[in-house]
Amino acid sequence: MNEQTISRPAAVQAANNEKSCIHVSRGTVDILNSLSWFFMDAFWMLQLPKACVCCIVPTAVTGIALLFTNKKNRPLMLMDISTNCWIWMNFFWILQDMWELDYMMPYVKILTIIGIVCLLVAVKMSGDLSELFAHFGPFRSPSEITANMHRQARRGKTAAGKTGPAKTCAHARKKQI
Repeated sequence: MNEQTISRPAAVQAANNEKSCIHVSRGTVDILNSLSWFFMDAFWMLQLPKACVCCIVPTAVTGIALLFTNKKNRPLMLMDISTNCWIWMNFFWILQDMWELDYMMPYVKILTIIGIVCLLVAVKMSGDLSELFAHFGPFRSPSEITANMHRQARRGKTAAGKTGPAKTCAHARKKQI
């Protein structure tokens, strides 16, 4: 049994290795999302509103991108929707907190409820908590992240410097049909 099989359930490995139309792996999008979200929250804590708002855009964009990196696993899709609710809840809460926009709190509460419902439905559908949460960045072990980086590096690069053949979104859609 190789390290990949031991460290991650097969369905989650496949979902994390799926490519989007712009050929960025789910793992890369997840890492970018986690980093931008970390800095967004750090700037919020430090009461640096302009820097915090600058981090909202990449956090939201990468959060939305996560929705497009998984088209087959419904519990994982619900987890991604829950994550996006959390991101937008954070965003509205930041606006409310930093600029005293009290009318933002109902949005925070609504997104919290939607996120919790999606999370609970995902857990019920999955039946396997370890598989469901294995894709989720904060629940991954550092050795697992390092192993994934080494796997990506072993795939090698073409002469053009890109991994694998270059494909357009239209080509990728035809292949799926």
